[in-house]
Amino acid sequence: MAEASALRDGLKLAWERGWKRVGCEVDSVELLQVLQQRMNGNIFPIVVEIWNYLDRNWEISINRISRDYNAVADHIARIIARTVVQEFWVLETPSFELEVHLLRDVMSVV
Repeated sequence: MAEASALRDGLKLAWERGWKRVGCEVDSVELLQVLQQRMNGNIFPIVVEIWNYLDRNWEISINRISRDYNAVADHIARIIARTVVQEFWVLETPSFELEVHLLRDVMSVV
């Protein structure tokens, strides 16, 4: 559910900032399948929230990324896990450590 929460929060932020074309990457095959199938039944409310964002008037792509190439998200998750307060925050400028992971991501280096 952590990845679903991150996706929902990212979509919310993008919508509030007025972005009209957004690309998202997830490494959870299960989340991607649930989002694509739109199956009825016992669905978590957060999935319905994501569907509601996806149905808005904008262009969204959600693609699967290998966990091997998801070091940026893993690094951010570790930072958040060390904090006492679990809240949503936006990094306008990445730290040096995060820049290293971003460069590796861009260069497709594991």
